[in-house]
Amino acid sequence: MTFDRGGYIEPADKVAFSETLSRAPGWSPASLLVQGESVYVSDAGCTASLSYTPGQGALLVSGDDRGSTEALFRYMDPSILPEYLTGSTWLWGESPGDSTASVEFLTYRQEAAAETPASVVSLRLFHTTRTALAFIVSCPTDELLTAAVSDVRNHVSVVPPR
Repeated sequence: MTFDRGGYIEPADKVAFSETLSRAPGWSPASLLVQGESVYVSDAGCTASLSYTPGQGALLVSGDDRGSTEALFRYMDPSILPEYLTGSTWLWGESPGDSTASVEFLTYRQEAAAETPASVVSLRLFHTTRTALAFIVSCPTDELLTAAVSDVRNHVSVVPPR
C-alpha cells in the first residue's frame, strides 16, 4: 500500500500490526500490548518496540498519509526534517508468514555514536483512520541494528482493514 492509496481505507476501519517476533530465534517479549505497545529484547542487546496509536487527529494533513507521517515525525522530534526520512516498506497482510504485499512507511536511521545506540524509527500515520503505527529498533552497534531490523521486518506485518 503506497502513501497515495491510504485514502482508500475507510475512516471506521482498523489498522493494526501482527507479529511473530516472540517465536524468532534470540528474541523475547518484555511487555505485550501495554497501551498499544509491545516491546521485545534480543540476546544481542537490541530492543524492538511495536506500537499502535489511535486518535492522532491533531497531526493529520488532510488527505495525505505521507504529510501526516512527516507531521508525526516532527511531533516526536522537531529536529528530524522530512529530507532526513527515507521510504521503507513493511509486510502488508494478516500475518508476517502469509504476507505477499507491502506497505510504505517513512524511516529515520540514527547511527551509533559514543554511548548512544543505533536506532531505526519507522512510522506511518493513516489519515483516514487517524491511526499511527510505529516500529522502533535500537541496538548497541550499527551492525547489530542491521541484523535486528531484518529480523523485525520478517516477523511484523501491518494487518489490512477488513
